[in-house]
Amino acid sequence: MTIVDEKVVSFTTFKRDGSAVSTPVWIVDLGNGSAGFYTPSVSGKTKRLKDDPRVFCGRAVRRES
Repeated sequence: MTIVDEKVVSFTTFKRDGSAVSTPVWIVDLGNGSAGFYTPSVSGKTKRLKDDPRVFCGRAVRRES
């Protein structure tokens, strides 16, 4: 199984102080084993990526309420 087989992944970016922030993102299969997603340019993810390009993607864990 690869990331493109997932519908939602946990996308982790990092704050300036180095602490991790994980958010769910919906994945789109771009072909050739590549995946993509959309987020607005004013989102927290985008702001954090400008300061620190490190990213971790992993399987999202669904929480039951």
